Amino acid sequence: MPSMDAIIFIIWRIYTNSNMNEATNVHQGFLVDKFSWFYLFGDSGFVIFSTYLMFSKYGKIKLGRPDMKPFLFYVILRDF
Repeated sequence: MPSMDAIIFIIWRIYTNSNMNEATNVHQGFLVDKFSWFYLFGDSGFVIFSTYLMFSKYGKIKLGRPDMKPFLFYVILRDF
């Protein structure tokens, strides 16, 4: 089921004569100007937290059955 935001956006686009490109550029400009710091700190925090988990005792936790061999790493290497 689509989200209410998507439904409102589609209805707005169908029933208005406004320039959608202009409206979205205004909104994107506002978000980039006001919240780029939030994205930067959130992204950096995620990288730092992931690195901490990788080198802590939690980095040794095996996901899956004990007898399974890791396969995701090899799939990623193959796809690149």
